[in-house]
Amino acid sequence: MDKLVTMLDEWLVKKAPFQLPENGKKGLVTALPWIALVLGILELFAAWGLWTLATFTSRITDAVNQLSAYGYTSPVSATVGPVIWLSLIIVLAEAVMFLVAFAGLKAHKKSGWTMMFWISLLNIVYAVVYLFVNQSIFSLLMSLVGSVIGLYLLFQVRSFYGAGDAKPVVKK
Repeated sequence: MDKLVTMLDEWLVKKAPFQLPENGKKGLVTALPWIALVLGILELFAAWGLWTLATFTSRITDAVNQLSAYGYTSPVSATVGPVIWLSLIIVLAEAVMFLVAFAGLKAHKKSGWTMMFWISLLNIVYAVVYLFVNQSIFSLLMSLVGSVIGLYLLFQVRSFYGAGDAKPVVKK
């Protein structure tokens, strides 16, 4: 993992054609914990909505299947596939990761930054997996562009987070 971080640091910070100004970096470092907290809460709501939708669809499917035992056939077949459950797991994992990252980001600890990095990687993996379901290259490209922008911003402020969790680099 260190090799990936080193390579991304090289491309997104040292060789980047544009560096965020110091005030912009400080502003992002100040806002990042709150962004993580809000995104964590929003993802919890999204996970709840996805779970509600999946269980509702499962109940409908069960009802239609029970009616088919009496000779009724439906022109529409609704099933909840493994991608929905995978999506639910990923959204819930991201929500928890965002909420866990909040304290570390607020204290300028490396662990908070690292958690945000893992969330970014999880988003990239999910975008690639989702390509096989959605079969939309446009969706994959937009996800990748968003991930690169997020990683760029994350790496631009990496120096503000301590090498370890003992001492924060930036004091308030």
